[in-house]
Amino acid sequence: MKNLFILFTLVATNFAFANYQDVIKMEPTGNCTIDEMVEIKDDFNNVMQKKGYDYRAKIWVPTFATEGTLNHVYWIGTAPDLPDFASEFTRYFEEVTKGSTPEAGIETAFGECRVEVSRSGFQVR
Repeated sequence: MKNLFILFTLVATNFAFANYQDVIKMEPTGNCTIDEMVEIKDDFNNVMQKKGYDYRAKIWVPTFATEGTLNHVYWIGTAPDLPDFASEFTRYFEEVTKGSTPEAGIETAFGECRVEVSRSGFQVR
């Protein structure tokens, strides 16, 4: 009975949330334009698709915001759910550490363009 309850909880939790949103607040370094950051994001999404990842990203640029946040941009990543995000995050950064992969190139390029200020995860209902 206890195992049945655990199974039900896991299944119900997966259906309760439509997807997982990965939100990274970034401060541009000034070494890249916003358009160049968008190109890197597009390269990222192309690699994600070609290698079978479910994660996709957008970059949000504030039109108006509270004082002190207009000089930030936001990376908004979407995965089907939190477990999927976790496994793909691990897989992606394992590829980054190999050094000569598309993932490593993307991280190097982004490293020139931005500094991560904060990162949050959200389960969308």
